[in-house]
Amino acid sequence: YLDSLTDQIARAAWTRFQAIEAAGGIVKALETSLIADAVAATRAGQEATFADKSRKILGVTVFPNAEDKAAEVESVDPSAFAVKGPDPRLPGPDSTCPPMTPTRFAAAFEGA
Repeated sequence: YLDSLTDQIARAAWTRFQAIEAAGGIVKALETSLIADAVAATRAGQEATFADKSRKILGVTVFPNAEDKAAEVESVDPSAFAVKGPDPRLPGPDSTCPPMTPTRFAAAFEGA
């Protein structure tokens, strides 16, 4: 069983790798939003499974603690810690790609 799952993951990864290569490499795949679109499609699918409750988040959508209270968070001015980081760039013209923002699936259920 485990070997079968590993084989499925490897085949799916290889298919994605070939799609990136066919697009002209990782930079082109990022610039043309090939990767951002794949991430968005996966995210939408996962959000749908949480929304219809076919997939669960332990402690959030199943067995939530009714006595949980929001944690107190101290507000800090981040500019006091701002440091200009390195500017790594590949040779060649500058390029841009669509942003891919992090997602917390539990946030929709926590009211955050």
